[in-house]
Amino acid sequence: MLCLSGTVLTLGLIVSFAMAGTSALAPLDETTLANLNDIFPGAGRFEARSGDLPHFRVYATAAEESLLGFAYYSTDIEKLEKGYKAPINFLVGMTLAGKITGVKLIEHDEPYGYFSIETKPFHAQFTDKSILDRFRVGKDIDAISSATITIASASRGIRNSGRRIARAYLAETGGT
Repeated sequence: MLCLSGTVLTLGLIVSFAMAGTSALAPLDETTLANLNDIFPGAGRFEARSGDLPHFRVYATAAEESLLGFAYYSTDIEKLEKGYKAPINFLVGMTLAGKITGVKLIEHDEPYGYFSIETKPFHAQFTDKSILDRFRVGKDIDAISSATITIASASRGIRNSGRRIARAYLAETGGT
């Protein structure tokens, strides 16, 4: 009995130490990798999501440790941002200079999404945009009639999640 208790205790400690050393949330499956490559073209590799504000670290090449930026799901960071019906989840890429490299819609339940936030022109307008920009619907973000709540929420979610990632991680990496 003593041997069994010791084995269980040892296994428990090994699992605890292993989990303490990493906070990855999920492995990178093929779909996730394809989405990451879409929003961060030219990246060499991505680390699995980790951190208090879950994010992927994006590197220049598979062998080199040159950090290019971060990618993250907007709803992981801005949990309370809600569109007309529900949260709108985007995968967002951001450089160390705070510029968005791309956005990809992952999930939504918006009634007007098919002609507003699902369109390529909506996604494209965020590329090269600084997270310091205001993201004003109708001014620097294209507005679409009948989808104002959806567009405003999606834009705020992208902007605010980027700003939170920047505050948390850009200082440690020497980003601006």
